Amino acid sequence: MAVTKIFPIKGRIGKCINYVMNPEKTVEADGWMYVDGINTVPETAEKNMMAVKQRYGKENGTMAYHVIQSFAPGEVTPETAHEIGMKFAEQMWGDSFEVVVATHLDTDCCHNHFVLNSVSFVDGKKYNSCKANNRRMRELSDNLCREYGLSVIENPGPSKHISRYEYMEEKA
Repeated sequence: MAVTKIFPIKGRIGKCINYVMNPEKTVEADGWMYVDGINTVPETAEKNMMAVKQRYGKENGTMAYHVIQSFAPGEVTPETAHEIGMKFAEQMWGDSFEVVVATHLDTDCCHNHFVLNSVSFVDGKKYNSCKANNRRMRELSDNLCREYGLSVIENPGPSKHISRYEYMEEKA
């Protein structure tokens, strides 16, 4: 069962890329690192993404999206999680956007992080993070989980997303 979440990045893209590529989270004991790119090289992704934004004059607002795909504890190996993550990113955004894909191994469940450039290198249009695209993400993730024999939440309830204001009120 994989769960997907998406968060807009308003600040520096490099900070998010550095977080998802952190070797303490992405490197196995044998030295294998689970970091790749779609339409970009992870080590130069920030520079590449900023160049696309500059080319199209879209250097403000949402700079990128941080997407997380989490699997059930013990259900998937790091290799399989990363393979699913690469297929997910390729199918979801591979025709138009640059994406850094990193699989984190630092918790009891493997999970993928994606840093998605908010501006398409093809036509300069910004990614539309809307309910339809979020539903498409969930459906694509579920289909890949089925393909790999992983569990899927068959009848997901409504989103439990709450606004920042509601979160801060609850926290207080």
